[in-house]
Amino acid sequence: MGSSGAGKTTLLNVLTGRNKSSLSTNGEVSLNGRSLEPSEMKQLSAYVQQEDVFMASQTVSEVLHFAVKMRSPERLSKEKRERLVESLLVTFGLKNCENTKIGSVKEKGISRGEKKRLTVACEILTDPPVLFCDEPTSGLDSFMSHQVMKCLKDLATEGKIVICTIHQPSTWVYQMADRLVVLCQGKVAFEGKTKNVEPFLATLGSPVPEFAGVSDHFIRVLSRGVGEKQKDYEVRMQRILNQQQSTHQLTRSESVRYQQQREDKTKKKKIYRSWCFQFFALTGRGLIQISRRKKYIVARLILTVLVSWFLGMVYLRIPIHRDHLLGIKGVIFGTLQMNNILYMMPSLISFWEDYPVVVREYQSNMYSPSAYFMARSLTDSILHLIYPIIFFVIIYFMAGLPLTFIGMTTFLTMCIAMSMIITSLSHAVVSLCGNVTISLTVAPLISVPVMVFGGFLITVDAVPWYYKPLSYVSWYHYAFEAIMIAFFKDHGRIEGCQTVNPLFDIECSTGEKLITDQDFKISNFWFDFVAVGAILVFWKIFGLLTFVFRIRSKT
Repeated sequence: MGSSGAGKTTLLNVLTGRNKSSLSTNGEVSLNGRSLEPSEMKQLSAYVQQEDVFMASQTVSEVLHFAVKMRSPERLSKEKRERLVESLLVTFGLKNCENTKIGSVKEKGISRGEKKRLTVACEILTDPPVLFCDEPTSGLDSFMSHQVMKCLKDLATEGKIVICTIHQPSTWVYQMADRLVVLCQGKVAFEGKTKNVEPFLATLGSPVPEFAGVSDHFIRVLSRGVGEKQKDYEVRMQRILNQQQSTHQLTRSESVRYQQQREDKTKKKKIYRSWCFQFFALTGRGLIQISRRKKYIVARLILTVLVSWFLGMVYLRIPIHRDHLLGIKGVIFGTLQMNNILYMMPSLISFWEDYPVVVREYQSNMYSPSAYFMARSLTDSILHLIYPIIFFVIIYFMAGLPLTFIGMTTFLTMCIAMSMIITSLSHAVVSLCGNVTISLTVAPLISVPVMVFGGFLITVDAVPWYYKPLSYVSWYHYAFEAIMIAFFKDHGRIEGCQTVNPLFDIECSTGEKLITDQDFKISNFWFDFVAVGAILVFWKIFGLLTFVFRIRSKT
């Protein structure tokens, strides 16, 4: 127990060995006299953190089913999983809301008390000997606080060690505690059984007034009074700390489960399920999430149709003629560019909105970050496969582009590749930056330069030598070259080229001549596909590595 800023959450982070990336610590953590490494403590304990983070579109039942599937020590049959979930729903009073979505700030869902009980239910699936809870009653009214603490008290009665931090408990909640540790400015002001608190306060000259709660009075004693000088306050706090040190005694836990199970538990692997099992389970959950984002899907579908229709109207039925060659380049440029721009910002935002959930689930040993990243990439790719096809159908036939098999397949392939590359780049950038706002600035700084030197606005040979590397790594360049070759490799004489126009003097007698005038090589056709594929793989791998590093750095 302690006031805000007393060091309660920091203490739990040190004890559990989690969220310590910004902390510098020394000393050791021991349980019943045995020193524990952070990895051992993670395996022996569960940690209910202060913030309850879930995916808003999931229901209570789905959250528990997924947790049981991923965290139960043994692979359970469907019938056993159903019975276990049913038992948890009844035990934690969640039966009435089992089919209700979790919800978020923007979408109404279950209450905060129900979220807290759901968090506890997910954490005890591994039957941990020790359960840490960081302010489990924060934001709850007195009745809901009592319900949550009753669940924790029942777990303690069953033989678990339950350690909670709390700000200022009600009398009912306070009386549930077996032992109390009071923190003040990161130091222990009292440690002992709750029945010893009032005698301790009396020795300080601050007996509990009649009709006042013990916890309320203790916090008042530890707080700096209005008008009290800082020097006087520090002297008073030092007197309390000195009094605590003279009476402080460490005691052994009544639970003996640690000694009985230590050897077995430390030998078990950290994550119970195989990587493939994790991947398919996460893919299934991702598909369910996508199916419930109907407004998001419809909005992006409307945007895709409107942009492709607008672009198609600009280049409506454009002929392959000398006077319209810039228009042909324009429709290719616009299509490739739009298949990047349309998916950059949505990919950045949607990928990162579940980041807190992934961190919590990884800390709970549900799955590895690599399995989540690959599963999320696969589910996102489904949308980024459908939208480019719709875009291609509208723009290709409205613009009247060559109806050849190689031309259509190349154009479609590059449209899909552009959307997938920008999606992978977005995942990589936001994983690297760890912040959506910064990523929205960084991502265009990468994509725009490679677009400028992709061959649309300046030929490859005309690019200054110091910008050549940008041209060589530009996915726009390889896509543009492949499409131009597919359209004009087998095209004979281009209409209108026999007429010399001094205002538009382009040597374009044949399709092959047009290709070479763009500083493209017909022999590079299949190499362009390989290059685009290699760039896609690079951003996938880079995004995977940065994401894994980002998640693991949070533990």
